[in-house]
Amino acid sequence: RDVLAGVASQRWYWRQTLGQTGFEPAVAITAHWCEHARWLPAAVTQLGLDDTLAAVSRLNQRQAGAVVQALHEAWTLPDDALSLVAAAAQPSVDPPRQASHLSSAGMPSAVDDVEPPWDALVARSSARRLAGLAPQQQYLAGLAWTLARRPDYARSRAFAAATARWLHRSAAEPASRDEQETSSLRQTEAPAERSWQETQRSALSSFNDVAERPAYQGTATEPVAARSERVDQSRHPGVTPTDAEAPASPVAERGEAGSVPVPEADGATEASADGVRTEVAGVLFLVNLLRWLDLPDSWPDDPWMSGWSLLETLGRGLLDVAHEAHAVDGLWPLLRRLDGRQIDEPPGAGLAVPATFTLPASWLRLIDGRAAESVDQANLWSDEATLPEHVESALSPAAAWWLRGTLPFVRTLLSSLPGLAAADGLPETLLLRSGQVRATRTHLDLYLPLDAASLPVRQSGLDLDPGWVPALGRVVQFHFV
Repeated sequence: RDVLAGVASQRWYWRQTLGQTGFEPAVAITAHWCEHARWLPAAVTQLGLDDTLAAVSRLNQRQAGAVVQALHEAWTLPDDALSLVAAAAQPSVDPPRQASHLSSAGMPSAVDDVEPPWDALVARSSARRLAGLAPQQQYLAGLAWTLARRPDYARSRAFAAATARWLHRSAAEPASRDEQETSSLRQTEAPAERSWQETQRSALSSFNDVAERPAYQGTATEPVAARSERVDQSRHPGVTPTDAEAPASPVAERGEAGSVPVPEADGATEASADGVRTEVAGVLFLVNLLRWLDLPDSWPDDPWMSGWSLLETLGRGLLDVAHEAHAVDGLWPLLRRLDGRQIDEPPGAGLAVPATFTLPASWLRLIDGRAAESVDQANLWSDEATLPEHVESALSPAAAWWLRGTLPFVRTLLSSLPGLAAADGLPETLLLRSGQVRATRTHLDLYLPLDAASLPVRQSGLDLDPGWVPALGRVVQFHFV
């Protein structure tokens, strides 16, 4: 729908998905449907037949044929079905025989009036629109719709034979419907093409504006967070304060006493009224992981590390070798201050190292629901991870012990999530992101550029707003602006 409406270039997820293909409707639809032909019938069910026909009508005969072939291969239709259909789609070369089947009006006679095999599955209102398409387009839409509603019938030889008879009748018509469709398509696409080009230029202008914003290079420039506030105020025109009344920050707007101060002892920390700049902003996405694992409450040893200490420990561990380049990032001292620790106090300081390590049984359900039924399954993750020296040196002995035992399970869990399963590497995909973090007595806000949004991370659910997190005592929110 976004491609047909000409707004796909304005959506960050479509820019990532269709960036190399382009946003021209026929090209984008053909490439996307061929690549994901396995899921096209399910998508057609969600899209609805009328919108599907609007998309199919943009494809020429070659493009529709490419999608048809991809459907045949993805759904393992009978081997000879595609060749049978292709042969039937060719115009008849026997003029006398062709003429003998035509009425005086030039239309197929009642004897030759063969209905398409998907006719019974299509509503009468949609059937008229479907019949107005070229035969190859009709077959594509009819095949996808039948695969969605009656996959057993669509994969049968009876369906292929009925389609061949219908296509043979359609190809025998004297008027070249494909040429008419192509001519009509050129006339209807011209205004849409101009509209799409204007939309793309506007979107690219906005995209470049976001990419060139120096929000992370100095305090003299308007910060990302301030722009977010201004946008929020614009959504409520009746609450637009004057310059004298405008709050200086979300802290003043929320009526809070002030931001959590950032320690000045760490030279790498770049503190300002706009928050702390960080290159590992994705570590805060792990707040959702803490919620899924119910940490720290699910850990059997009591007392144990706080939520802030666990967040820092997991973040450093998952960075792995990339941690060395970000060992003194501005995020770490902020997490320590929020945890009430001194600037040189590592996570888990003062805790004793337990004698045994066993994962909580409730964690195993996140990977295999049956695993939690057996106590012995908890020992399957007994292999310890090897920590780089620069990671271990940043942690207390208790935190390093916990991380070595937990990291194999956490990596497996994250790698099993949609989107991250096919990721090249967790640090690059999830953690290494530039952003600004602002903390107050009630909120922790992470601000990222809109184009820093990642489709794999969005699919995993890790960049969704956690909201109120009891283990951290804060409302945690992620802002893409």
